[in-house]
Amino acid sequence: MSEPTPRSVRRWVLRPQDPELGAHLAASLGVSPSIGQVLVNRGMRTPDEARAFLRPDLTQLHDPFLLADMEAAVERLRRALRDREPIVIFGDYDVDGLTSSALLHHFFRFLDASPFTIIPHRIDEGYGLTEAALARLPGSGGVLVSVDTGIGSVEQVERMRERGIDVIITDHHEPTGALPRALAVVNPKRPDSTYPFRDLAGVGVAFKLVSALTNRLSPARKQSEAFRRFLLDALALVGLGTIADVAPLIGENRVLATFGLRALESCANPGIRALVEIVGLDSYRLQSPDIGFRLGPRLNAAGRMGSADVAFRLLTAETADEARSLAAQLDSENERRQDVERKLLATVRRRVEADSTEGTALREAPILVLWDEEWHPGVIGIVAAKAVDLYHKPVVVIAACEGRCRGSSRAPEGFDLLGAIEAGAAHLLSYGGHARAAGFEIERPRIGDFARAVIEAAREISKRSRGPALELDLEVPLDFATPTLAAEIERLSPFGERNPAPLFAVTDVRVAGTSGNGVGAKRFTFIVEQNGTSRRAVLHPSLAPQSLPDPLPRRLDLVFTPRVARERRPGRSGSMPGAISNPVDTVELLVRDIRVAS
Repeated sequence: MSEPTPRSVRRWVLRPQDPELGAHLAASLGVSPSIGQVLVNRGMRTPDEARAFLRPDLTQLHDPFLLADMEAAVERLRRALRDREPIVIFGDYDVDGLTSSALLHHFFRFLDASPFTIIPHRIDEGYGLTEAALARLPGSGGVLVSVDTGIGSVEQVERMRERGIDVIITDHHEPTGALPRALAVVNPKRPDSTYPFRDLAGVGVAFKLVSALTNRLSPARKQSEAFRRFLLDALALVGLGTIADVAPLIGENRVLATFGLRALESCANPGIRALVEIVGLDSYRLQSPDIGFRLGPRLNAAGRMGSADVAFRLLTAETADEARSLAAQLDSENERRQDVERKLLATVRRRVEADSTEGTALREAPILVLWDEEWHPGVIGIVAAKAVDLYHKPVVVIAACEGRCRGSSRAPEGFDLLGAIEAGAAHLLSYGGHARAAGFEIERPRIGDFARAVIEAAREISKRSRGPALELDLEVPLDFATPTLAAEIERLSPFGERNPAPLFAVTDVRVAGTSGNGVGAKRFTFIVEQNGTSRRAVLHPSLAPQSLPDPLPRRLDLVFTPRVARERRPGRSGSMPGAISNPVDTVELLVRDIRVAS
C-alpha cells in the first residue's frame, strides 16, 4: 500500500480572539486568561454564563412538563400502573436505545410493574417499529412506550391503535412528516415544541418521562433510600447513553453527562459495574472518551453483529455473577466485531490505494462510494467513519445483497453529506441523517446509478466547500502545555459534540524519540522537544497510526490538547493500599493532527 504523508489536508483555522473579554471572564472566575479565551470561543459572553458552564447543577434541568404531550403520557402510565395493565417498552439496538430501555425497565420495576421489552434485531427485523419486531408483542391492549425511536412510525401506530394499544412515543429524532397519531408524542424536536432545549438524546427524553412520573409519586416514596439508589443508577444510564450517542454536550446534556459520569463510578447497577471492570476502568476517574471508545463500543457490539439482547440483559442484570458473565460475552462479541471491522477496513484501503485504474479513480473522487456482497451491515458505519479519518473526504459504504441493501455514510466537517445523498435519492428505498452522517436502503441493481449521482453531486458540493477545518483555540509554544493548564482544561469537560476539547497548535517541534512497537502499532507515542522543553505525545484514537510514515519526520507541527496523565481513584480495585497515584505533575499532548513543519 502507498503510505500517506503526515501533511494534513485539514485547514488549521484560529478562532477569532477577544483577549479583553477573555481576561474579563478569567478575572471574574479565577481562571487563567487562556481558559478565559477558550470560554469565549465556546460562546460565553458574561461571567454568569461561564459560571453556569463551569459549575453544572441538577437545578439547571428544565421542568419535564414543558414537553408537549408529557401530561397525557404521565396520566396514561399512572393508570396502567394502577390497574396492572400490560406495559411494553420498545427500544433501539444502539447504546442510546439500550440505556433508554433499561432506564424505563428499572423505573417500572421500582414501581412494582413487570414491563415487557422489545429490542429489534438489526438484521432480521430492521430499525424502528417494524412489522417484524412488532410481531413479538405479547398481546392486545395496554400501553407501548417507544424510546429513541417511533417518530416516523405513522402506519405502525395506526395498526396498534386498532389492536387497542395506546402508544406513547418518546424520541429525539427530527420528524420528517406528519406526527404519528399516538396517545402522546414526547419529542423536543416536534415542530410545535416550546421546550427550552431541543438536543436531548433519546435517553434524555426517557429520563424526562421518568422525572415527570416521579413528580407524581408520594413524598415518602421519593424520599426513600430505594429511590435514591434508583436515581443514581438512572443518572449513570443517562450519562452513558447521552455521551455514546454523541449528543451535543451543552445545556441540559452537559448537566446530565457530568452527573452521569460521576454516577457511573459509584452506581449499584451490576451490569454497569461489570462493564467498567472488564475494560479495566474500575480504578480510574471516568471521562467521556472512556464511553466513546471503551464502554459504548462493547454495548453496541451485540446489536451491530445481530441481536442486542445480551447488552440489554447486562444493563438490567440483578446479580454480579450474571452481570460478569454477560459482560464477558459482550467483550467477546466486541472482539469479533473488531475483527470483522479490521478486515473490512483493510479491504477498503486496498481498493482506494491500489495502483489500478479503479484505485486511481477512487483516490481522485470527491467522495468514496464502495460496496461488496461480503460486507457485514453492522460495521459499515464504523468503517465509513474510520475511512473519513484516513482520507479526509466523505465515504459511503454499502453492504450489498440480493434484497434491501444497507448503506452508511460519514463526512468530515464542512461537507453537506445529506445533500449528496439526496442527489441520489431517486435510487433509494429510504434514507435519513444529517450533514455528517446518513444511512439508507437500496436495491442491489440501483447501486451503480446511485454512486454516479452521489459522486457528481459531491463534486459540485466540494467546489463550494473550503474543505475540512480544525478550529484552534490558541497558537502556543511547547512550554505552554503545563500541568496547571491541563488541570484547568479538565474543568471544561465532559468534552464532546459542540463542546470539543480545546485545541492548541505548536509549530516546529523536534521528534526526539518514539515508544511502543512502531508507527503501525495499536498504541504509539513519541517525544517532542522545543527550546529545552520536552513532552510526550499520544495519538488521539481518531488519528490512525497507520496514516503516519515510519519513521516520523524529524520536525513537525502539531494540534493537541494538553492533559494530565490519568489519575487513579483511591480505594477501588486495581490499586494497592498506600500506592502512589500517577504523578499529577506529568502533562502529555493528546495529538489531534500532524503536518510536516515548513
